[in-house]
Amino acid sequence: MSSLSTSGVRRRRSSARPEGERLAELAASLLATTDGDGRLLYVNRAWERLLGWDPREVIGKKAIHMAHPDERKAVAAALRKTEDGQEAAAECRVMARDGRWLWIDWRVRAEGGRWYLAGRDVSEEPLCVASLPD
Repeated sequence: MSSLSTSGVRRRRSSARPEGERLAELAASLLATTDGDGRLLYVNRAWERLLGWDPREVIGKKAIHMAHPDERKAVAAALRKTEDGQEAAAECRVMARDGRWLWIDWRVRAEGGRWYLAGRDVSEEPLCVASLPD
C-alpha cells in the first residue's frame, strides 16, 4: 500500500495544478501573468531555460523592469492603450540573468485586471540582427 499511496500522492499533487499551468511549463515561449500594476504573478519555466531566471527570482517584480531601459516608455505606452479584452503586440529587449539582452516579440492581452503575456525570442531573426548597432 505504501507504493500505491506514494504514487497516488504524486498524481493528486500534479492534478491539483490547473491543466493550463501544466501545459505552460512545457512551452518554449515565455509565458507570464501580471497584476494590474504590472507585477509578475506567474512565469513559466521557459524564463529559466531562455533567460536564466528562476521563476522565484522574478515573481513580484514589475515586468517592465525586465525590458531594456531605452524601450520601457514605448512598451508601457502601447500597453496602456490596450483595453480589457484587447490584445497588443510589442517587441523589446529583455535582460537575461547573465546580462545578455534578447529581443522578445510579445503578445499581450488585458483581461479582468490582469495582463497575460506570451513572448518568443526573435534575437536571431534577420530583422532584429540587422537593427543592432555596429
